[in-house]
Amino acid sequence: MDDSLENRLRAFSARQGVSLTTRQIGQLVRLDQMIAGWDRALGVSGFRDADERFQRYLAEPLDASRWFPGREGAVLDIGTGGGSPALPLAIVRPGNRWTLLEPNRRRAVFLEEALAGLGLSGSRVIRSRWEDFALQEPFVVITSRGLALNERLLQKMAHWLEPEGRLLLFTGLKRSEELFDREGSLRRAARVALAPGLKAWLVVLEKPSETSAASFT
Repeated sequence: MDDSLENRLRAFSARQGVSLTTRQIGQLVRLDQMIAGWDRALGVSGFRDADERFQRYLAEPLDASRWFPGREGAVLDIGTGGGSPALPLAIVRPGNRWTLLEPNRRRAVFLEEALAGLGLSGSRVIRSRWEDFALQEPFVVITSRGLALNERLLQKMAHWLEPEGRLLLFTGLKRSEELFDREGSLRRAARVALAPGLKAWLVVLEKPSETSAASFT
């Protein structure tokens, strides 16, 4: 195990109040090794170096994990790309069943290998665009990062959520303001800058229990 990365993960999680087991730290270190190897060969994630990979790929999802609801269930990540935030979140929230939606073949292959290599059973990769995705069950959480969050996609996400389900949207400062101020059927739960020194903002929107699914179609 990479002691320096292990120490960084322990220090960061303690500072941010995120509980990690020894097994989860080992999985995160293994994930970092996997993405580094794939990046050298195929440029899966696009992060420039180990420090940026730690901050953007691992630390941001760890910090955001505090905004998961208490109950477990099915979780969807749209446009998973190189695996963040989905894979770190799947490690620290192991009771959920993850669906990783990714249209790119190369990245989908990496995601499938990562799920198997990390022992994340009960999760799956679907190679598809969100426009073509067929809902089989509602989700307790939907996450997204790096997608153009247009009105059609936001309405689709809301339709796919179960009552009291949450959207966790990773974005930049300006877009976080626009999303949080957006009028719609989802209620505002939080808009936060992720841990000090990180670049991402997190917008958390929640589907009210009294809202009917028909209002999102």
